[in-house]
Amino acid sequence: EDCHDRSNPRSDLNSNRNPESGDNDRESGMSLEELIYGASSFHAIVKPVSITMILAALAVIYINTEETKQQGEAALDKSYQVFTISDDQTAATSLGLSLVNSLIIVSVIGGM
Repeated sequence: EDCHDRSNPRSDLNSNRNPESGDNDRESGMSLEELIYGASSFHAIVKPVSITMILAALAVIYINTEETKQQGEAALDKSYQVFTISDDQTAATSLGLSLVNSLIIVSVIGGM
C-alpha cells in the first residue's frame, strides 16, 4: 500500500518531517502546501455560500410584490410591539411605550 495519500496534502507534510528536528518545523511557520490547502478549502466553501446568498437576494427582490411586502410589515409590526403607539398619545407616552417595547424585545433576545 502507498502510505502517501495524494488527495490530502497534509499526509505529505507528516511524511517529510525530520524526527531529529523536533519542534523546529512548527517554529518555521506555514509551508507552501499548507497555504495552498487552506486556500483551496476556503474557496470550496465560499463559492456555494456566495451562490446561495445571491440567489436568495434575487428571489426576495423578484418574488415579493407590494401586497406581500405590506403583509410582512404588518405581521412584523404586530409581533414586535406589545404596546401599540398611536397618534393621539402625547410624545412622552409614545416615548415611554417605545422604550418598554424595546426592553421587551431585548429581554426576549437576551433570554434566548
